[in-house]
Amino acid sequence: MNHIDVTSRSWFAVLPPAQQELHRLSMFLYNREAASSQVLSDYSFVLFPMSKAFEGFLKLYLLE
Repeated sequence: MNHIDVTSRSWFAVLPPAQQELHRLSMFLYNREAASSQVLSDYSFVLFPMSKAFEGFLKLYLLE
């Protein structure tokens, strides 16, 4: 499976540093689990940092 790298996308550059770090963490967890042969029943830990970043983005977007 190919690794996902969102840091080269144009939209990534406009995110605040804290949200960028949450995106990087989610991508790191995703890539780590994609490379693993272990199958888990719950992968919510991969999405949690991304959901926090999206929440922060919505707060900034709606306040503007």
